[in-house]
Amino acid sequence: MPGKCVRFHGIPSSPQSNYSPPIPPPSGSSHDNISLPSLECRINPRLSIRERVIHYDLTLPPENALVRPDLVDRFLNESATNPALPSMMIVCEALPHQSISVVASQRGDGVTIMDVLCAIYKYLRAPVTEVDFAQLSPDVKRRASAAFQHRYRKITDEKAYAIEKSKGLKLVDTLGEKKMFWGLRRALQCPDAWELCLSSR
Repeated sequence: MPGKCVRFHGIPSSPQSNYSPPIPPPSGSSHDNISLPSLECRINPRLSIRERVIHYDLTLPPENALVRPDLVDRFLNESATNPALPSMMIVCEALPHQSISVVASQRGDGVTIMDVLCAIYKYLRAPVTEVDFAQLSPDVKRRASAAFQHRYRKITDEKAYAIEKSKGLKLVDTLGEKKMFWGLRRALQCPDAWELCLSSR
């Protein structure tokens, strides 16, 4: 990434996001409260997979995201789409049968870049139940277990280490090595949503 990277400062409290549990949606379900993108609606270039301005490890809170210093001042409150949408639906190939609902943190305003990052983070912090884990493939189970151990073992504070370990496996662990935010694009298989793209670095 060109130029020096800095961390976000003055991060507002994380906006509310709606969590959908990791089970297949019922037949005929709808997303009545989600604004679906029209063909004319475009994602903010800052969130696009083409520019990749954001360097963000999804296992960490959004304030740990890195961005070019020349963009920091105006970055957080930029609209995530053009035109602005009051809500968005995000899907991800690594999270089948699930979707992330993003709602604008400020009433009357559209979803911002920070709203998107916070919603993704909150969603991925949801625990994986024993039933959910049993439905995973052997390869995903192996990768998720390794990612979970790596995540809590890198915590240096003894108390925080014990707390994080006790919380168990989370959705973010099922991503394995592909835990880096790459960007958003219009979902190919679900044109009414945006696709979260991931990378290993």
